[in-house]
Amino acid sequence: RSPKKQPPPEDDDELRGPAPRDDWDIVFDRIKEYRATHEAPVDTVGCEALTEEEKDPKLKRFRSLVSLMLSAQTKDEITAEAVRSLSQRLPGGLTPKSLSEAPIDLVHECVRKVGFWQRKSNYIKEAARTCLEQYAGDIPRTVPQLLSLPGVGPKMAYLAMHAAWQDNQGIGVDTHVLRISHRLGWVSDSAKSPEATRHALESWMPRSLWRELNPLLVGLGQTVCRAIGPKCGECPVSQYCPSSLQPRGRSNSRSAADDESRPRSDAGVKQQVSQDSIFSESTELGDVDVEDLASMVRGAEQAVRSRKLSGGRSRQGLVAKSEFPEIPHSPLSKSYRAAPAPATTDEEDAALSEGTGGRGGDRRRCFRARGSRRLRNKLKMP
Repeated sequence: RSPKKQPPPEDDDELRGPAPRDDWDIVFDRIKEYRATHEAPVDTVGCEALTEEEKDPKLKRFRSLVSLMLSAQTKDEITAEAVRSLSQRLPGGLTPKSLSEAPIDLVHECVRKVGFWQRKSNYIKEAARTCLEQYAGDIPRTVPQLLSLPGVGPKMAYLAMHAAWQDNQGIGVDTHVLRISHRLGWVSDSAKSPEATRHALESWMPRSLWRELNPLLVGLGQTVCRAIGPKCGECPVSQYCPSSLQPRGRSNSRSAADDESRPRSDAGVKQQVSQDSIFSESTELGDVDVEDLASMVRGAEQAVRSRKLSGGRSRQGLVAKSEFPEIPHSPLSKSYRAAPAPATTDEEDAALSEGTGGRGGDRRRCFRARGSRRLRNKLKMP
């Protein structure tokens, strides 16, 4: 009898669960189109770009691993500079043998600019020794073996599998993927850690997209969707992003009419309502301008500086009014003027003049306390 035919294997993409948003594929395609025409540091100095010129497959994989280990909490440009320095200054170049035998001081000099450089120097030397002794100068072939190396976490392991072995075992979730996937509403708020975010993304995203997700979102995070000051006006998916619908103060270039004209998802509407409730509770301070607050801070710093630098009796708190710069009025400063600062009592003045202490302790502390009260009085602060 002929052997029974085995059923064809099911496509792994069809085994994924439901996506949290129906428009995720549109967002993914738009990000992909945008990144195809907009270059980011990850495209030129990322771990894969740094090893393109290497011909030896083993050395290429090893340098990819070292680049990933140095890239944690470090910009790609700094990582690229450290890898080039190791390749040029180590005898024989950046190889497992040369790195494991190199003096630790030399390794420190090469990677001094990366974050946590002392700890990473020990990690890459130990990893080089392990690769040389246990894997014949190559890097581990599986994710558990990569995780056994010192300083290698899940993100590095999955990215190393992508870059070194072209093996799609999981999504590499770094700070950019973590931030943007939450902003897009692709994962729930409960998935706060990188590993929880990875499991949430892999539960519904087709496996064929796992590898390209990291460079796409990393490049977008480096150029547009930054952690501080995101450029929502330049984002290709701002109309689909719930976070772009949140008010971001006066620095945002989008107008209220633009926000109203954009389609809002259910998640975006819910976040907008929650933000509106928060802002309605804080209207007691009025429309506080950031520039007014900055001016007040600068004025206070100048006042303190003038009191310290002026000579004579100014150290005893007797600073002329002309030495204090005028602080621009703002809605916030009006609330300060509503509650006048307490004046110095006669007993405290007598204690200060006699140098006997008072609430400030010794003579110097008393002078500081009196000067700070006068400064608060000038700034109309309680």
